[in-house]
Amino acid sequence: LGVIGVSHGLKKRKIGKSTFFFLLIFAVATVIILATENPIKDRLTQSEDSSSKSRIPLMQVSERIIMGNLYTGVGLNAYTDVAPQYDYTFERIAVDFPYPVHNTHLLILAELGIFGFLAFLIFVLGILRKSFRMFRYAQDETVGLLAFGLAMGLVAYFIHGLVDFDYVTKNYTFWTVLGCIVGLWHYLRKNYEPLEKNSKRRAEGR
Repeated sequence: LGVIGVSHGLKKRKIGKSTFFFLLIFAVATVIILATENPIKDRLTQSEDSSSKSRIPLMQVSERIIMGNLYTGVGLNAYTDVAPQYDYTFERIAVDFPYPVHNTHLLILAELGIFGFLAFLIFVLGILRKSFRMFRYAQDETVGLLAFGLAMGLVAYFIHGLVDFDYVTKNYTFWTVLGCIVGLWHYLRKNYEPLEKNSKRRAEGR
């Protein structure tokens, strides 16, 4: 709700009201979370969490893998095969719990290396930029909102990727969503006035 409010304010040039709306939603959500008993509060406040007992050692292993293969990576879908070689944790986590690091971004970095990771990041950010431009400048507001919704799904996916892992190369839904955004972009450019001209007109107040 906060993101939608701020984005709407940017479109309507009412950034003050939209910022207030965002802060209000954030404050209400914070009060509700902290004032009631719920799983989110437990995650934020409890001193020990069983999931951290596996996630932290897994991240330590991923750090060694990344530093040992910073430029080339270990290869797609090869993480669990090489992880035991870099596991010096007390728990021997890569042996007893043979799963990748529970962080999609670190997993991509470990498998592709720094250059592959940056290329992937630029690719995804470029598509996200297209979706936000469609939301702001598309004459067909329904298509613009659809692009915005797809973009928010991707953002939520990558936020969740901070605490869980996913093999991006095997996630067909992920690539389908990216394809839908690109398809909408070309649909608007083909059937309506180019977005660049439309954005200039809005900037000039026409």
